[in-house]
Amino acid sequence: MRLTIVLLALAGGLLAGITLAQASLTVGGTRLIYLESAKEVKVPLSNPESAEKLAQAWVDDGNPETSPDSADVPFLIIPPLTRIEGKGTHRLQLIFTQQKNLPKDRESLFWFNVLDIPPLKTAQTQNYVELAYRTRIKLFYRPSALTGSVGQAAESIVWQLITDAKGYRLKGINSSPYYVSLNRVTLNNAGQRYSQEGEMIAPAGSTEFILPELPTFSAEKASIEYEWIDDYGAIHHQRGVLQH
Repeated sequence: MRLTIVLLALAGGLLAGITLAQASLTVGGTRLIYLESAKEVKVPLSNPESAEKLAQAWVDDGNPETSPDSADVPFLIIPPLTRIEGKGTHRLQLIFTQQKNLPKDRESLFWFNVLDIPPLKTAQTQNYVELAYRTRIKLFYRPSALTGSVGQAAESIVWQLITDAKGYRLKGINSSPYYVSLNRVTLNNAGQRYSQEGEMIAPAGSTEFILPELPTFSAEKASIEYEWIDDYGAIHHQRGVLQH
């Protein structure tokens, strides 16, 4: 999943007749996989517009408020700040610095950020809104000792239906050492479909999906369908087994 955050900067002090300055740098892929054996990972950036763009990149450990200066992560980006010509491309180098001992028995999750800064307007354009787009994509550090695959992990999710005073919740349990990214989860019950947007399930962890519209439940007439996302961002459809 790709998250885009828009930062607004208003110049001139007038809202009437403003001009929007938009940015549109794109990051190749929806996620990055850093294998322990890799010396570096190349991250392609492209600028589809005619004007040059300024790109600032950094990695955080899950807090979207982390700034490039305050990020405490074992990754180095070269260069952290770069200009990309109009219609041009550039490749950033992402390097694991080994400054922290990450777990060897499971994946570690970080976030790769790119701030897309449009060029400043000339003095003749006094009233404008500048949109600085920040894109965050998942960065998975994958140890060499892990067995199996993300696909096997996704196919092996155990599903349970939990009920209490708050209603029904669908619980997905991931016993693998991989993060499993889900796009959508659907419970089929007595001819009706109850869907929720997917979330990520951490290694040896679980995630619950609230089903507020589910009135009753029939175990004999229930089944699970879900969509999981692979290393390349492709979506796969899977049927699951509801554990009673």
